[in-house]
Amino acid sequence: MPSNRSTTAIIAALIAATCSTSDFFVGAARASDRSSLWHVVQGCVALKQTTGITFPCTDVELPSTGNNGTVVLKSPRYPTEFLVTPATHVEGVESAELSQPVAAHLWQDAWDSRSLVEDKLGRTLPASGVGLVVNSAGSRTQDQFHIHIDCVAASVTKALAEFVRDGRSDWQELDQPLAGNRYMARLLTGADLAADNPTALVAAALPQGKSLRKASIAVVGVGEGHQSDGFVVLASFTDKAAEPLLDHHCR
Repeated sequence: MPSNRSTTAIIAALIAATCSTSDFFVGAARASDRSSLWHVVQGCVALKQTTGITFPCTDVELPSTGNNGTVVLKSPRYPTEFLVTPATHVEGVESAELSQPVAAHLWQDAWDSRSLVEDKLGRTLPASGVGLVVNSAGSRTQDQFHIHIDCVAASVTKALAEFVRDGRSDWQELDQPLAGNRYMARLLTGADLAADNPTALVAAALPQGKSLRKASIAVVGVGEGHQSDGFVVLASFTDKAAEPLLDHHCR
């Protein structure tokens, strides 16, 4: 039976997590509240540590040596969207630790979480129908690095199919804008992202005079099967959000 002290800690963590989640839902409509997501992460991590449960988040991998951990949670804004974020405080795409090889696990965890989108949608999606998106510092609403996971807009899937056919593994500027924004793109081979960190790839390709704070990144699967035949990594340095590449209604 837990001691009074441990019971108090559990109750405090539960209250903190619940209140933080409520704030996050409210904060989704209040762009000035840029720390709501981080408060939710703190609450979920505290509950995982004290009780072993992940409520109100979907999944929590606690931090360990050389690993920031991962928190998966349902987005309050759209019916099929999920978010993946570190279990420690990492401000955004411009944070230096995200360009380290160990950060690849965040993208892999986000890709693995596509099954959650499918569960909400009630059907399986092809790899090319799922997108992972990170918005730039100027276009995001939260100062806790997070990857959006949801369906890809059909127009984006169609436009990328031609790029995939060319099979270019080096960075190329796409001929046409996607969702009103200009992007560079490169193709990754392989069925997962465990060996490739998209944030590091974009940092290495940063054009002269540009800042990572203005970078938005998207990763889209390749192929019509559920298992990906590769990935297209997209990068924009205009400080515009990459989120319009997603279709949050999965049409």
